[in-house]
Amino acid sequence: MRLIERFNNAIARRRLAQRTRECYWGWIVEFLKFHRTADTWRQPRELNETHVEAFLTHLAVQKKVSASTQNQALCALVFLYKQVVVDEVGEKHLGRFEAERARRPVRVPTVLSQPEVARLLATMRAGSVQRLLGHSHLETTMVYTHVMNKPSIAVRSPLDGLECLAIAN
Repeated sequence: MRLIERFNNAIARRRLAQRTRECYWGWIVEFLKFHRTADTWRQPRELNETHVEAFLTHLAVQKKVSASTQNQALCALVFLYKQVVVDEVGEKHLGRFEAERARRPVRVPTVLSQPEVARLLATMRAGSVQRLLGHSHLETTMVYTHVMNKPSIAVRSPLDGLECLAIAN
């Protein structure tokens, strides 16, 4: 039975979605293309953990894919070896590997500093702040800000400690 047929049977047995099938098959083809010699395709049973490691490292270093994309490729290859060709190669064929992992970007929240908030509020009137918060009455805004300043809630804001909040009064 051809690889594609065994792959489709394994997908059907596991009842995976059509999109998963397309994605996994795409990564398996990319993996096999990566290890192709001249015009000869290599069989998955000929490839082991060092080949998987080289492919995943290539994705991270040369192609600069995101961490989630590299993880998707890894899942497809694990599926190939643990579900599709396991009868030919055995469960331990893949072994352990240490591929270079793609880096997840550091996400830094964008916030305003206290001086920036002071400048912003200095240019606004109390009614503007009230509309910005979506309150129809000034009293609602005052109650909201009072509740948020309770110690039990412990919410810190760039507005804490600013004297210009006397606008609402």
